[in-house]
Amino acid sequence: ANMDVADFAVEWDPDPPQVAVPRHGKESKKVSTRVMMPEDALHNSIIPHLISQLDKQEITQAEFAATFILAYTVQRLPLKSPLLGKKERTSSDGLAHDKHYTKHRQRASSDASTSEQEEDEEDVLQYFPISSLPDPCPPTPIPRSGSYPASFLKVYYPSAAHLSLSDIYGSYKVYKVPQDVQTCIAEWLAYRIPAVLMFHIPSPHEVWTMQCEGKRVVTAFIPNGNNGHTGTSEQSTYTSEEETRAARDPLLFLVHDMQHLVKFVSPAHYVEQVGFHNTYARLPSWYWEDYMQADPQCRADMEYMMSDMNGSSVFALSYFKHKLMEAFSRKIYPDSEAHTKQEHQPKTYYAIFRSSDDRAQFYVIYSEVLGVWGMDEGAREAALCLCTERFDHQVHSKSLRDFFKQAGRRKLG
Repeated sequence: ANMDVADFAVEWDPDPPQVAVPRHGKESKKVSTRVMMPEDALHNSIIPHLISQLDKQEITQAEFAATFILAYTVQRLPLKSPLLGKKERTSSDGLAHDKHYTKHRQRASSDASTSEQEEDEEDVLQYFPISSLPDPCPPTPIPRSGSYPASFLKVYYPSAAHLSLSDIYGSYKVYKVPQDVQTCIAEWLAYRIPAVLMFHIPSPHEVWTMQCEGKRVVTAFIPNGNNGHTGTSEQSTYTSEEETRAARDPLLFLVHDMQHLVKFVSPAHYVEQVGFHNTYARLPSWYWEDYMQADPQCRADMEYMMSDMNGSSVFALSYFKHKLMEAFSRKIYPDSEAHTKQEHQPKTYYAIFRSSDDRAQFYVIYSEVLGVWGMDEGAREAALCLCTERFDHQVHSKSLRDFFKQAGRRKLG
């Protein structure tokens, strides 16, 4: 039977009576303690109630996203426990504690750094104090008085009803949620992640603009556009067939966005990504007019880079150089079939110049780009050698990353 929104607007008791939980073995196969969640209850009661709480600023964006994932997981697993992972980690309450998050926080708080990569990492939070994070609610202790966003657990998963969202994502394994995503949600709940929650699929330019500011969007796709929020858009940030299929599934879509967030806020690459996007914004006017506006394929390639590529700035620059080279070849060889993209061509398709003079002409405009960006001698040499046999991965990568990190620090302050 359908349940009304009011059925979930319950006061959260931080110290509820413990609920008997089936142990592993024969008893764990019993589902008498679980009530199956109808799909219409999820879409017509639970999700609208969450939206109402968010609109009233009773919950944070992180709490909405965490509960959204949990609700879909509970609804889709009527015969399995959403919080049971590896059985050897089972605790006294019958749920599976996860040690990864604890280790992650211990490493993050440790002053000792033994590897070269750890020495290179930077704390995202130093650039985003809690007061400036894009969340509608000020930080408050959890648990707090008021309606608990995951109060539906009391009906559909009572063995976990005594847990806070921070407990669930920080100490347990949520079924089929990637570990890095789960850790990221735990960090977001603790106000350590500069994420922005949306209910529509933003355009590539919207995503890029936020990344220039050091923030990353995650989208909760709301079925039927409940409460004025819409989950439909003709322009999708995602382009692959796998991602298109995921867009039809709200849970997969949000988890996919969270995976991008994980890569964006990675301490090893966060600052340099912000620097790369802000550097890219300073391209000369002829680039926007002759390539981004005049060449639809170039625009599609660059929008993918701007909005859907997170990680190393060196990889992003190599992609930019590849695609600019391809666009340049289409411009000087407009009638050549060899420079017309075909479906059977690999994604790593390289432009081929007919003469050394044509290649030299490309490097004239590419050098102009590097000059506008203000690259120092070391970074400029690395950018010119990029995608060639002369590129030294150890030396040149460091020069490029240092350049983009400096740009990122200037932007973030």
